[in-house]
Amino acid sequence: MTRLRSVWVPGLPHLFHPERSNAWKKLNESMTALGEEIQAWNPDLIVLYSSQWISVLGTSYQAQPRPKGVHVDENWHEWGDLAFDFPVDGKLSEAIMKETEAAGYPARTVNYEGFPIDTGTIVALQFLDPKGKVPVSLVSSWVYANSHSANALGAAARRAVDKSNQKTLVVACSLLTTRYFTEEINPGEDRVSSEIDDQWNQRILGYFETGALAEIAKLAESFTKETVTDMQFNAFHWLNGFWGETPVQGRVAAYGPLWGTGAAVAELIPKGD
Repeated sequence: MTRLRSVWVPGLPHLFHPERSNAWKKLNESMTALGEEIQAWNPDLIVLYSSQWISVLGTSYQAQPRPKGVHVDENWHEWGDLAFDFPVDGKLSEAIMKETEAAGYPARTVNYEGFPIDTGTIVALQFLDPKGKVPVSLVSSWVYANSHSANALGAAARRAVDKSNQKTLVVACSLLTTRYFTEEINPGEDRVSSEIDDQWNQRILGYFETGALAEIAKLAESFTKETVTDMQFNAFHWLNGFWGETPVQGRVAAYGPLWGTGAAVAELIPKGD
């Protein structure tokens, strides 16, 4: 049985309202099914990179032992409160931080009560670990990272995970394209707001499904220039860096719109597992 598994998931609160849109329902059902698979797989650790936890002075790693509270999304407050309560693996966060610094990149751990937890992290964990049992190491999205540095940050996380020698779920919580509708829409009529974005998203996912991460990396610059990508597509570059030279196989469970954006539920595991 594989000891490493990774998933790509969206992290918007719309996913908790599947009754309002068939597209949201499809994503919700895929997230629910993926969560059930992950719970049956029973990981020891979760490493979660969220494009919605934005940091400026390098990469931050959550080390507060038990974040808990109620969060209201700053953009989507009308979709309700988001409660959270989960354990953090501070030891792993510290280890990844040290690997990041050793690679020459600024990093720090965050360890104080009340530190804000982002929407993406909360949404992803409520589907993947709804009972809050699995210790998590949270990774921020550094705004000044480029593809090379994001790749190196993913590789740093992999080194720390390998040294921990535990069964680990790696989560990239991100959208593909983020060209939101800027006006109110009928959720039942939601769609990817740009045809070009939609075409690009499906092209990227075609390679994702075959595990061809190197091909996606080759297309990434054009993808970010021709569309509006989530945080410069750095969640992918981080995930690509994590897998490094490990051959992987992929699966895309769902793709669809979330208020005009392009959202996907997908998975990568080592080839042959």
